[in-house]
Amino acid sequence: MPMERRIFIFSVLAELLFSIIVPARELPTLSADKKITLGTLPSGISYYIVNNPTDKGYADMALVRRGEIPDAQLRSETADVAEFFSRRGVGFRREGMFSGYDGGTVFRFDRTPVSDLDSALLYTFTLAGRSRSAQAVVVSGNIDPKTVLQRMEVFSLMVPKVHKTPLSTEGYVWEGSPAALARKDTAARHGFLRLEYSAPRVPAAQMNTAQALVNDIFARELLTIVRGRLERNLRKAGLPYGSLVTDHVGSDETAFDERYVVRVETDRVEEALGVCSSTISALNESGAMYEEFRDAKRIMLHEMLLLGKNAVSNSEYVDRCVSAFLFGGSLAPFSEEVKLFAMKNVSDTTELRLFNHFTRAILSDRRNLRIEYGGCPIGPDKALDVYLNTPSVEENGSGFIFSSADTLGLPSRFPRVKIKDEKPDALTGGVAWTFSNGMRVLYKRIRGSGMFDYAFYLGGGYGSVKGLREGEGGWFAPLASLMETGGLSAGQLRNMLQSNGIEMDFNVSATGMDIRGSAPYYKLPLLLRSLISLSMQHSVNMDDFEYFRSCRRISSAAEDIDATLYKVLCPGFALSPHQSVDVLDETTLSHALDYFNERFSHCADGVLVLVGDLDETLLRKALCKHLGGFSTERGTSSRQSVSYKPRSGKSIYMKEGEPQRVELLLTADYPFTSAGYFASLIAGDKLRRALVQALYPEGVSVDVSMEFTTYPEERLWCRISVLSSDPAGLPDGCGPADMTSVITIVRKTLSSLSSRGISESELKAGKDNLLLRFRQNGTAEEAISNVLTRYALGKNIMSGYSATIGTINAARIREILSSLENGGRIEYIVR
Repeated sequence: MPMERRIFIFSVLAELLFSIIVPARELPTLSADKKITLGTLPSGISYYIVNNPTDKGYADMALVRRGEIPDAQLRSETADVAEFFSRRGVGFRREGMFSGYDGGTVFRFDRTPVSDLDSALLYTFTLAGRSRSAQAVVVSGNIDPKTVLQRMEVFSLMVPKVHKTPLSTEGYVWEGSPAALARKDTAARHGFLRLEYSAPRVPAAQMNTAQALVNDIFARELLTIVRGRLERNLRKAGLPYGSLVTDHVGSDETAFDERYVVRVETDRVEEALGVCSSTISALNESGAMYEEFRDAKRIMLHEMLLLGKNAVSNSEYVDRCVSAFLFGGSLAPFSEEVKLFAMKNVSDTTELRLFNHFTRAILSDRRNLRIEYGGCPIGPDKALDVYLNTPSVEENGSGFIFSSADTLGLPSRFPRVKIKDEKPDALTGGVAWTFSNGMRVLYKRIRGSGMFDYAFYLGGGYGSVKGLREGEGGWFAPLASLMETGGLSAGQLRNMLQSNGIEMDFNVSATGMDIRGSAPYYKLPLLLRSLISLSMQHSVNMDDFEYFRSCRRISSAAEDIDATLYKVLCPGFALSPHQSVDVLDETTLSHALDYFNERFSHCADGVLVLVGDLDETLLRKALCKHLGGFSTERGTSSRQSVSYKPRSGKSIYMKEGEPQRVELLLTADYPFTSAGYFASLIAGDKLRRALVQALYPEGVSVDVSMEFTTYPEERLWCRISVLSSDPAGLPDGCGPADMTSVITIVRKTLSSLSSRGISESELKAGKDNLLLRFRQNGTAEEAISNVLTRYALGKNIMSGYSATIGTINAARIREILSSLENGGRIEYIVR
């Protein structure tokens, strides 16, 4: 019975929670993040104020209404508010200005300038005064909570008292589905399969307690295991896929049932139905293996540690506050969740037993299953039959154990080295060491997280590879993920690193390669051994390569707009950073392996950056013990002479399709200096704000980015993306977008700005925001970014940044905008 299933799931959770509540004798409530100030104004409106400096000079805002769904009247009520925000450069999201959530409406105003916050709050409370529903105002940014609360208290006096509308989750009853359902998407352009299992939500009274946390942890561990098994079984069946996504829609995201989702992009949908069915059936019947579950727990813990370490964006804080107001979601900091997770004193065997009970409760009742698919000729009845009647192929799951501790094949004994030079490092604010074998390390300690970020940069990119074909260089980084070393296959290496909490991502450009990620402080020796092993011995299994190529053919079926723009603007450029599946063959693999062999032979030409919670004394010892393992031959990396002549003037590429959008890529021959870099940021923000205001009637979302490249020549690139917003979330007088009108307005705005430039007040505000942003530059990510910019692009843009920003004038901003207006341009229009 449906109700029995709900009781069973939460009785399983309760048994595990017993280890937490004893001796407390009650289920602990999670405390709210200290950065969040919350309460209720005299009008009955709730408020959430977050002091968060991650996006200096800006704040994200939201107005949340409980129990009120958007309707036609709402469109007429919001026109004045939307127009006000557009004049401040605050544009629409893809869903528009407002959208309906389960049992409520959310208005979002992203990146509102803090200098306009008083006016923004006034308009927000004006909008709030047009409804009697229970409401909340959310503000997250680089703000003073006391000052913001004072303003709210004043503006709240204009708002009549709101009603006490209950949470939309109150009265929820788990009913489940009477039978499994299948639906065919006949309009799908590419093959896909989506499975959705429903489950009862966490009781409303337990939403801000450990029970909701444990439910979420079990859900994430379950999907980790499901994903791992599916990856292995799809590979074993020789069934390529473009993407594999697993997701849990929890009780803090919906007022209805929780959902467990698996989505596979493949052109062999019927076969994928069988593989997914047999995989999930086996897990349901036999449960997870002990070692498999223990690996999933380790992965889960390290994911939580990462969440606690990384800066939380304004948008993420707003999402959490919206969840708290609508669904009773937790506002606890991730650090408290990690602490509570570590409090469990239950044995792994007992926890595994409870986890497998939880898994069976979710997966066994296939009445609560929805199947959606496309790109396959079979009908829904046949799809259901294939899924429901395919037998399981794994009896005990033993093939899914990746033995996270098995690192015996990695080298462990290395020649010792000594520190021969030490000096302060301006890029990180830490120290620079040079070792006796020539290896260089930059180190800065940031205490408290138990984690550290790293980057291992090696100069010389794929621009040094002879005979490189256009579209090959972009494959070098993905091919690095296929390398096997130390007796571990590529998959085993990836799982070993992941289960030990080590992230490792490769990036290869025309000018250099870097390996970067994060790890727990106590895993530094394992990280160093893994890097040394990769540098000493790396090969690629040809079966893995062929399967990889088959998968990429599927994922490349969707058009890569970035590659299309670049190819049109820079035809025949061999060092294009984008991928072409047409050249993904054994020659490309050979080029990549030759490149890695060459770069890993000259590790002293690079730099290792370590920023985070690492004790300096222990770090010195670890580096002296391990760095002798790297090959430090002296060598040079010569860049090849290539044909490179970006088109000047304007090119237009137009097609029919969805979503409707306008994409522009502009480029100009412009010197990359520190002053030019900072000025480009101000110019880009000015352009974005001007486009938001000019395109307001069209009802679109706007994004603008600026980027410099230095090879084969110094150039400035500007990317403009304009996408149609959902008409249901737009006020009267806005949208639906006409892309012909959009491109005309974009052209006029560019032309006007290139001649008009920027006002002195706008320039001052832009410079003030930059100074604020870089003055508080102290995160590990920012320190590493500064180092990679210096070494990869050969530019030290941060030294003396304050004085440099002070020299920027309106003439330079106009010069940048004019150069882009009169340089090369490709306009890509989908209508």
